Amino acid sequence: DMWRALDRLKTVPTLIVRGGKSDILAAATAERMKAALDQAELVTLPDIGHAPTLNEPAAVAGVDRLLARIAAEPAAT
Repeated sequence: DMWRALDRLKTVPTLIVRGGKSDILAAATAERMKAALDQAELVTLPDIGHAPTLNEPAAVAGVDRLLARIAAEPAAT
């Protein structure tokens, strides 16, 4: 199920991008996903439906923060 699959990402830097008008991914579910992941950030795009694009300024900023966090981590050996 989704929650078991999500558990595999528990320690992976993750960005959750949600459209604020999504009729599929509820805000409470997105918050629960974020809480289940140690390194997750949730970005909600207020006037977007279920399938936000990554060219919205808030999404771009979220991707930039995610990439900066990944770049700052020590390389795996």
